Amino acid sequence: MLGVMRHQWEHLLFAHWPINPEVMQAQLPPSLVADTFEGQAWLAVVPFQLTFWPRGLPTLPVFGRRFTELNLRTYVRPANQPQAAAGVYFFALDASDRLSVEMARLAYHLAYRNAKSYLTHSNDDWWAFHSQRTDSRGLPAEVQVRYRPTATPLPAEQQPLARWLTERYRLYSVNQQNQVWTAQLQHQAWELQAAEAEWTLNTLPQAHGFEIEGLQPPVLHYAQRMDVLAGLPYLL
Repeated sequence: MLGVMRHQWEHLLFAHWPINPEVMQAQLPPSLVADTFEGQAWLAVVPFQLTFWPRGLPTLPVFGRRFTELNLRTYVRPANQPQAAAGVYFFALDASDRLSVEMARLAYHLAYRNAKSYLTHSNDDWWAFHSQRTDSRGLPAEVQVRYRPTATPLPAEQQPLARWLTERYRLYSVNQQNQVWTAQLQHQAWELQAAEAEWTLNTLPQAHGFEIEGLQPPVLHYAQRMDVLAGLPYLL
């Protein structure tokens, strides 16, 4: 993969809610089509810690930019290329590093926004995450949750859906002219564990047009770490 940037993602919670495909499609740009699993679209809130090495620099701690991030994501295909590989679409990426926010908005056309956030770990293996959006380029959004893994390995009955939700090797974004951009992601298969989570606050979905109150509880997975190569974006 040419022109790659190196990422390290750590201590991720994948919290997925099932969403009616028509509801999901109404929130997507017209140039993208919702991808579904057995007729169901999915919306995810994903908190984690990220270390990013700008292109051309060695992956040494001194050169990395380390921050916390919160994603609101779903899964899509380009409307004009229905046979193209399905990938991730981000409604929001709230991050605590201002420079990385502006770089990603410019280079990848991603909906990054500034936020105050932190991730802490306790002795009983709980991770506590809190993010509050501070960026005026979006409605207020706040998430406060604690989570931890509960099983190793992932139960067999959960694996087909879990793999569909997480084994995504392409991202899609849309610019102001409704043009679709894409970039490749290269990494190993996720080592997922079942997880539990306790939510104190979660206004992120509502800030982007989704009402999750009354839906079935989210499907939860935890991943300790993933090393990722992100290719440069290009216009479809």
